[in-house]
Amino acid sequence: MVLFRREPSAGYHRKSLQSHALFNAFMHVYVFWGIRAENSCKMDRIDRAILKLLATNARAPVNQIATEVGLSPSACTRRIQGLEASGHIVGYAARLGLRRLGYSVTAFVDITLGTEVDEDLARFEAAVGQIDGIVECALVSGGYDYRLKILCRDLDDYERLHREKMGRLPGVVKISSSFVLRSVTTRSEADALFVRAE
Repeated sequence: MVLFRREPSAGYHRKSLQSHALFNAFMHVYVFWGIRAENSCKMDRIDRAILKLLATNARAPVNQIATEVGLSPSACTRRIQGLEASGHIVGYAARLGLRRLGYSVTAFVDITLGTEVDEDLARFEAAVGQIDGIVECALVSGGYDYRLKILCRDLDDYERLHREKMGRLPGVVKISSSFVLRSVTTRSEADALFVRAE
């Protein structure tokens, strides 16, 4: 998620325009949405139902989805292809069992840079993209410049990453870390997006 600073300075404006997520590896069987205000493609109730079903199970067969939404398989396939072509669906991914894979620590790291020059921001973002374990990077508003989401095997693994990698990122003047104690399950991404659109 990219948030814009409230300050109207030109430096922050350039900075916000350049922001992007380097990684969006939320481990979930889900659909990514590229819903933009300028997109002229209008979704109806059936489109939203298809997105919800795919968000719940991206491997669901077309026949099953078609039955759920009241379409023929061929019509349902055309709907899905249309949602993909319009950018409402931009990819599919599998949910990973992080603890089974050995990653028991999730850290959020707030980064303050000593510069707002476009070239320096690009250099920082490129360096972040080379560090294993960083699964998200977002330029944010507030008291920090970037927020990173990092997956680690344990605290020793995080300490090593902090010492060997993050401490050497270009332009960094302050690093503040916090750790997830417990993840709270809320509603799905699809439910949150379309709850008022039914």
